[in-house]
Amino acid sequence: MSKVYIRSQKKEGLYILDNSQGIRYGTWDKGEFFRLESNNEKQAGKHYIFLHFNNGEKEKLGEYKSKARCMEIIDEIQDECGKYLYAEGSMGLLAGSGAFPPMAAEIPRLYQMPEE
Repeated sequence: MSKVYIRSQKKEGLYILDNSQGIRYGTWDKGEFFRLESNNEKQAGKHYIFLHFNNGEKEKLGEYKSKARCMEIIDEIQDECGKYLYAEGSMGLLAGSGAFPPMAAEIPRLYQMPEE
């Protein structure tokens, strides 16, 4: 998987999603939440997407109205992770040009977590 920079919903954090982290869906109902901004956030029925680090820490990326919306956003992030800059290559048939094989290169990408 290639690196994707993810900006949090509130635009207060920029994270690099690479091989050492994962994106997960969670709710308070499952008791999966992590750092709270205030005690008022502890409400059942809220749906979250969070970045899960290998050391067990979690960081909230966004809060959404439903699990379905969270899954749509995770799908968008997955699509972003699979993008590469691709060039077909050339056989070098033009005078003065050399042949080169097809190539795919990793390009930096930024995914902004949606407001809603």
